[in-house]
Amino acid sequence: MLKFVYAIWNLVAAPRVLYDEGYYIFRFEGEHDKQKVFQNGPYTFDSRPVVLKQWNHNYPMDMDMDMDKESIRQMSLWVTFPNLPIHY
Repeated sequence: MLKFVYAIWNLVAAPRVLYDEGYYIFRFEGEHDKQKVFQNGPYTFDSRPVVLKQWNHNYPMDMDMDMDKESIRQMSLWVTFPNLPIHY
């Protein structure tokens, strides 16, 4: 994951990367860096989509994150249409 962060998110200062129970947590240097990363997606890692969610600052830091309970309602994906005529 660090190789991905350094290669793809090189437009911002490298965030601190934490790993916990199958989830990566990124701590950015500032709000500007975080917004820049969110705006330049979507991203894939190992041919899988990277789902980025902002931490809700209203929760205490020691509260367990239960990512499985949250449903994903929207996701940006890159698609490829082989042999699609150029005027489309």
